[in-house]
Amino acid sequence: MLEINKSYVLDKDQKLIAVKILIAEFEKIT
Repeated sequence: MLEINKSYVLDKDQKLIAVKILIAEFEKIT
């Protein structure tokens, strides 16, 4: 149970990081 929870949280963090990178790239262009 703990392993599934850890990987779920990690996946959420990775998505947040990806979104932040996309926003940063978008701000560079504009």
